[in-house]
Amino acid sequence: LYPALQIVCRLLYSMPAAFCPMTENDRQAQIRLLDRWMALGSSQDIGEVFIPSLALLGRARRHNAAVAMCMLIMSDQSELLRDGPRVARMIIMALKAALEQQRFERDQTLLFEENEHTKDRNASKDYLRERRLSMMRADPLRTVDAADAFRSAANHVCTWLGKEGLLSILEN
Repeated sequence: LYPALQIVCRLLYSMPAAFCPMTENDRQAQIRLLDRWMALGSSQDIGEVFIPSLALLGRARRHNAAVAMCMLIMSDQSELLRDGPRVARMIIMALKAALEQQRFERDQTLLFEENEHTKDRNASKDYLRERRLSMMRADPLRTVDAADAFRSAANHVCTWLGKEGLLSILEN
């Protein structure tokens, strides 16, 4: 399911207006998509505690899901994006990604440095690895600061709910 989540994140980050058409304007389908997206995007596997590469992948998954979710919140594509409890879960997911932002940036730097070092050592070209690295470098989600996305989404929610309203739904 994680690869499907990545596709949804990239699609809705670049084209938030695709949210309703991709669910055929079906409210129940939108609810299921958002709820599964939040569940998959915010989960932390036990393996992340013990295996650094899993931690790196987990932070990248949470970062991408949160940044795309923030873009969707700011786009106002569905009335579901103004549902208090659901928006609170989205904002909390974005806050968690914002708190991991520095580690995410270190992961990305390490990943590219390590791959450059490995590339220099290997005389033969691994074209699949090179293509994957090229795609990763071009990923627009990777360059977005999750803390900025969180602040923008929270400020957007405050425009229609008010600061006190946002704090109230976050407390519940």
